[in-house]
Amino acid sequence: MDHAIVKILTAAAITRAGQRSHEWLRVQRSHQLGVRLFRAHRAPALLTAQGALLLADARHILAGLDTLKARARLMTAGVEPELAVVIDVFFPTDVVSTQARAFAATFPLTPLKIFVEALGAAYEPLLDGRCQLGILPPLPQAFPSLASERLGELPLLAA
Repeated sequence: MDHAIVKILTAAAITRAGQRSHEWLRVQRSHQLGVRLFRAHRAPALLTAQGALLLADARHILAGLDTLKARARLMTAGVEPELAVVIDVFFPTDVVSTQARAFAATFPLTPLKIFVEALGAAYEPLLDGRCQLGILPPLPQAFPSLASERLGELPLLAA
């Protein structure tokens, strides 16, 4: 089904299609769905219960197709298909939450995965490729495959 079919099946188009009954009959025959989309010989054309359900399905499928096309455009523009971030357990949760909401608002079609780990375990998702970015404390051991950059200073409290 394409967008034109959905337009024909929607209420406004159905009224117009009902005035030209051959048009909606052509739609029903051309897609051979095996169910009656419209109540026979009624003007204006009215959807059957099956037709209404299939219209909802068609709209859902087309919305998914629109999302797929939008994601593909973003990917060709260089936006990552998804972003996976590992964060140290001591990193402030309120900062993570605020930045996750900002990310979702800026990149609504890019899933954000956040992993929270402690100590050296937080480096593992970066090293095995599950994450592209980490917000982690430095370790005494260097990892040549990782590039690091200072994010700022966070106060730590000791008892």
